[in-house]
Amino acid sequence: MSLLTLPRPSLTVPLVSIGSTMKTSTNVLIFNDDEAALCSRQWGLAAAGFSVLTTRTRKQLFDILNQQAIDVVLMETCLPDADGAVLIKAIKAQCPDTQIVVTTEYESLEAAKEAIRLGAYDYLVKPILLDEIRGVVQRAAMQKKWALHRIPGRVSIPSIH
Repeated sequence: MSLLTLPRPSLTVPLVSIGSTMKTSTNVLIFNDDEAALCSRQWGLAAAGFSVLTTRTRKQLFDILNQQAIDVVLMETCLPDADGAVLIKAIKAQCPDTQIVVTTEYESLEAAKEAIRLGAYDYLVKPILLDEIRGVVQRAAMQKKWALHRIPGRVSIPSIH
């Protein structure tokens, strides 16, 4: 009896974009200057099947938004080159259908209300479990898909897969 040996597929991971297109077509952009948080969220969301892009600068954030359709932006509020409220306004002005999930270390009811008022889908206070981030991103993506598929007089429930 002979054993069949199959070649192992090589795995190459781009530095900025990872994710599987088999589970979902949801594009997520993570904007954070903390390398550890950026990497863990990138890998966690990619493992859940999201297509993930990352950036550490405001300029690159808007470059990506200009070049690609992004469903959900997962962003930190306090960054060296960006103010959370200003960013939410700018993202919503440029990409009104993109859902924004805000993360922060600072628990403030007023800041959370302001972020939601400006158009953020959700406001998460650290520490945040990766499963919580996955769930919120999935719900935000579903919210966007529902909003884009509303047809007067007809109910249409899209799939996120």
